[in-house]
Amino acid sequence: MSIKVVGIDIAKNLFQICMLSANEQILSNRKAKRDKLLDIVRRLL
Repeated sequence: MSIKVVGIDIAKNLFQICMLSANEQILSNRKAKRDKLLDIVRRLL
């Protein structure tokens, strides 16, 4: 999976995380609770 863009919509308790590929297709679009956001970002690196 080749991720080109990661967008994070910052809210109070939930974050919307969208990942796009090099050809601009959505790879993932999911919600995450505040306490899980750092774990998700760590897995991307």
